[in-house]
Amino acid sequence: MEINVEKLFFGNDSTYITKHYQQYSFTSPRHYHYEYEIAFIEKSRGKLFVGNTVVNFNPGDLFLFAPRLVHAFKNSVTGNKKNRSAKATIILFKNDFFGKDFLERNEARELKDLLIRAEEGIKFTDPDQEVVSAILKLSDKKGLKGILDFISILSYLASSENYNLLSLKFYKKYYYSLKEERLYKILELVDRNYPNDSVFEEAIRMTNMHKSVFSRYFKQKTEITFTKYLNDIRIMNVQKYLIETNMRIIDICYKCGFNNLTYFNRFFKKVNGITPRQFRRLYLGANRGMVEV
Repeated sequence: MEINVEKLFFGNDSTYITKHYQQYSFTSPRHYHYEYEIAFIEKSRGKLFVGNTVVNFNPGDLFLFAPRLVHAFKNSVTGNKKNRSAKATIILFKNDFFGKDFLERNEARELKDLLIRAEEGIKFTDPDQEVVSAILKLSDKKGLKGILDFISILSYLASSENYNLLSLKFYKKYYYSLKEERLYKILELVDRNYPNDSVFEEAIRMTNMHKSVFSRYFKQKTEITFTKYLNDIRIMNVQKYLIETNMRIIDICYKCGFNNLTYFNRFFKKVNGITPRQFRRLYLGANRGMVEV
């Protein structure tokens, strides 16, 4: 079982897209996508799994997630199904929504800082009702009016001081250009083949680069080494198996590409601060009384 990649489609001229959800429970599994996501919870409460963190969510909460940050909302079980209601509005946009170089301009510095913080997931506390109204009504706006309201929402988030960063230990994500097709293919290859010892050699063959050239290229584009990125992906999937399956820890270790159980346990604790067994107990304890559909 892998973490789901949600592929969303923008029109060629779309700056953003909005979605409204109204269900008895939120239905998305643990997933990530290649767009930023603003999520406003209108109804429902429960646990938000984001990166390697579990936090509560309640009506009126506002969140911002960066691309490739794994997240899922799980609802509390309250009464029978007829009495449950989950309602949310989300806004999705890409990092190049105003052109490739927009975020490098001095005027956009505050916004760029916001998007960097979003790599760890952000929860905004007590958002202003004016920005909440703009989020809820954005889908009704067309053309320039919609773009202006979208900018005003981002401006509010960028200047807000009432926020908490959520996933602080491991899941910080690094920028790369979505227009960099070669890098995109490398990351896709790792996502598909992360358990294999040969994934590094496969990436080199695919790019037809020398080993040292490839390593420099990858670090220049992502700001981390290939080994670091590969281990991040492996740990991310280890956490998913620990949370969502009953597999033995030793089987998860080997399934996710770690060939030594002692090293795996030591490395996992270094990343998360707790052992895999403690991690599973923590998340299962946090998840008692929750539903995921």
